[in-house]
Amino acid sequence: MNHCKKRVEDLIEAYKEKRLEAKEILEEFEEIISDIRARSDRAKSLGLEGEAELSFYHMLEASLDDEEEHLPEDSLTDVTKEIVSLIKEEMVVEWKKKVKVQQKMRKKVKLYLLKELDGGTKISWTPL
Repeated sequence: MNHCKKRVEDLIEAYKEKRLEAKEILEEFEEIISDIRARSDRAKSLGLEGEAELSFYHMLEASLDDEEEHLPEDSLTDVTKEIVSLIKEEMVVEWKKKVKVQQKMRKKVKLYLLKELDGGTKISWTPL
């Protein structure tokens, strides 16, 4: 979603500076809306809820992409949902500013991934 936010901000700036016409701006906004809808549809098709889960899904998918064996899509979805759940358990007000909370989140996720991906499967995983 940050990518879309940046695109919108750039469009607004371009419009203010008269680098783009109103028609061009509207066409770009339509493209951004289309991209957002496509991501939302992709998340729904995978059984994921929202942008955060889809982002984690793609991150895991990319991390495992280099391996010889891959997790099936439904397993990857389950792992993604569990990671998001683990993170939500630790979220507190202003967690982005609290190093200890972030460390605890990272530790829980790493332990889960090591247990889930290395234990009982042939897939090896390299922590991010």
